[in-house]
Amino acid sequence: MNCPFSVLFDSLIFGGEVFYLVLKTILVVILKMIGALFPRKRKSVTGQIVVVTGAGHGIGKELAIQLSELGCIVVCVDLKQENNNKTAEFINMKYNSKRAFPFVMDVSSRDQVMTVSQNIMETVGNVDILINNAGILPAQPILTVNPDEVVEVINVNLLANFWTVLAFLPSMVKRNKGHIVGISSLAGLSGLANKSPYSASKFGIAGKNN
Repeated sequence: MNCPFSVLFDSLIFGGEVFYLVLKTILVVILKMIGALFPRKRKSVTGQIVVVTGAGHGIGKELAIQLSELGCIVVCVDLKQENNNKTAEFINMKYNSKRAFPFVMDVSSRDQVMTVSQNIMETVGNVDILINNAGILPAQPILTVNPDEVVEVINVNLLANFWTVLAFLPSMVKRNKGHIVGISSLAGLSGLANKSPYSASKFGIAGKNN
């Protein structure tokens, strides 16, 4: 039999969560309305240097291409040299100019991140925008997951975000200029079946970004 006080407490908690959700929804709607009435001028990123990790394929490749279309100088970073070079070559051929610079980097290695980031800043220039996109997505039940694979997922998807920030943030702070983006996922909001390590890494990114 449930204790009356326990039931009351659970009801209060639930009511509080519903109230918070409604309040947050109203606030978002109000902010959207204000934004529609008084739109902010879009910031130009023309000429800014942006680092995109995982630029050899998928979302990272598309980000690199679209940022180049906005006039950015794109530093393509990936572990797979061939794919990464193709992304940079595509951008440079499209504009017939040197807008993309490929660098091979294992983002899970702190030492390599520090070395390559220094090379990037010396070769291309101070980084204005950092987009941490690189990630891996293994899928298998938790009881059959390979322990080494769990470590790799956390290293690539989560810890790498810290190493790149430590590498590029000091220059941004010194210049009082810069933006850092960490790509999370719906898996960082709600766990996914057979993807526990991946979800854990994305929850970590969401927490770090907040």
